[in-house]
Amino acid sequence: MHITYEEAYDSYHTMFRMFRQREIFRNEENIRVEYFQIRDFYILFPFFVSDIRLRNEDKWLRALAKKWRRPYGCTPSPYTIFSKMIAIQRAALTTLAANEYLNSSALENGVVEFSEKEPPREIHELCSKVNLENEEQVSAVKYIYDHYKLNGENGIKSRSGLMEYKYDLI
Repeated sequence: MHITYEEAYDSYHTMFRMFRQREIFRNEENIRVEYFQIRDFYILFPFFVSDIRLRNEDKWLRALAKKWRRPYGCTPSPYTIFSKMIAIQRAALTTLAANEYLNSSALENGVVEFSEKEPPREIHELCSKVNLENEEQVSAVKYIYDHYKLNGENGIKSRSGLMEYKYDLI
């Protein structure tokens, strides 16, 4: 018998990554849940940045991402992994809102808004440490967020292939 563990499908690890996002995007006020989920995916799997349909001026990101080691020889497609993550991400967001780390009324409206409540010191310190250890990957995710909108044919939903974009209001 083999036991496997995948961080993508662990609700506690998902909440940890969400606290990491809080540290990374400290000045961020409100973010659409979909973009928050996509950022979470690329924080966990930064090597999949190489699969994004990037603008010509951003091809350097693909070269950068290709040097990051894939932990497994052959992984499922990004879409398959992301689709399976969505339910766990939603559960983690709901748990964070129930524990008052997120504004629950904003979450009901499809927006992630962190509250003033800070995570425990140990979690904060671990998030800072892991983000610092992965500074290059974090910078890539920040760059994508800063330079690519969420919706539409040229948005990150379309360019990544992770979410449907054809019915977006743009």
